[in-house]
Amino acid sequence: MMRKLRTFLVAFLVTGTMVFAQPRHKDGNKEKRNNYTPEQIATLQTKRLTLALDLSDKQAEQFMSLHLEHAKLREKQHTLRKSREEEDRTKLTEEERYAMQNARLDQRIAFQKEVKKILSEEQFENWKKIRRHHGSKRHKMLREGERHSR
Repeated sequence: MMRKLRTFLVAFLVTGTMVFAQPRHKDGNKEKRNNYTPEQIATLQTKRLTLALDLSDKQAEQFMSLHLEHAKLREKQHTLRKSREEEDRTKLTEEERYAMQNARLDQRIAFQKEVKKILSEEQFENWKKIRRHHGSKRHKMLREGERHSR
């Protein structure tokens, strides 16, 4: 009985030590993130959407240009944010945060309007379902990441 208990404790300690020995990154697994170009990102997004919604060639071309435009915009915003962080290391004010969120929501609204022009009614409804599911997965992963980093 004591031997089994001792073996269990040793296994528990070894496993616990191995879990805490894993490197933790502030931004998640940075090394796993891919540094794709905006063109590569747009191509991958378009192909995923083509598979999910059975897009025609014309729709795929329209999405390619739309995705490319937004990938370039995101890359530009990412570069600006990184340079700002490196320069002054100060947190955003409430007003700056509000302006950023407002601009981001305006971009999402414009993107959705463009998508609605490209897709049929049925495809658009499926696209909205996919977006909702994708967003809930992302939020779930973020919450889990916060829980593990505490």
